[in-house]
Amino acid sequence: MSCFSFLLFFARTGCVVVGLLMFMTAQAGTFTDAGTALTAPATSGTGNYTVSFNTAAWGTHHLQEKKDSGSWSNITTYVTDANGSAVFPSIERNVSVTSRTSGTYTYRVRFVAPEQSTLSSGYSNTKVTVVNTVPGIPFSITTPSSNSEGAFTVSWGVAPGPVSSYKLEQRFNGGNWVQIYSGTGLSEMINGLPDGTYSYRVKACGSGGCGSYRTAGNDTIVVHAPGIPPSITITEL
Repeated sequence: MSCFSFLLFFARTGCVVVGLLMFMTAQAGTFTDAGTALTAPATSGTGNYTVSFNTAAWGTHHLQEKKDSGSWSNITTYVTDANGSAVFPSIERNVSVTSRTSGTYTYRVRFVAPEQSTLSSGYSNTKVTVVNTVPGIPFSITTPSSNSEGAFTVSWGVAPGPVSSYKLEQRFNGGNWVQIYSGTGLSEMINGLPDGTYSYRVKACGSGGCGSYRTAGNDTIVVHAPGIPPSITITEL
């Protein structure tokens, strides 16, 4: 082979190699924080929300989640295959996250590059969502200060946050608290109480547990009025 032919062969081969490398690089796309564009809400009061990110490179994208100081786990995976294409169409992925209880959740994307790619595997930046599904304290609770019939209504205000039920408790003459109502209403009719001193408190509950109590600022003192005598008799002296 002449020197000229060798040089021509080397040039052609080099062009093929360079072209192949350029194709592989283009085929791989680019995995960067900016390209991934990971987003998640800062807070959630329901435990249901959406985490979004872009798959902007050929390979495998794992959306990972960590609660509080726990370990990372994959919650969804997208595998993108070149299939002969040299251009990657960046795709937005919207992942619905549901039924998360109270806690701090951290998200990231783990990227695994295919063998033929010139990219390296890696991780995106992280996003944090704080979930608080425990309701706050009911705004108020109202009870009468006195009652002569042993029957009256206790009412309370709504609690902030996601509420599935309210729990009303009663205490008689300083004894133990006893739950007397559980439901979604904001009042309870109480009757049939004997004489004594009654205290009341209420709390709101949700999917993540129950909040703190709101205790009535006053006790209810029940003193029944004397009834009507069944009869009257007049006796002559």
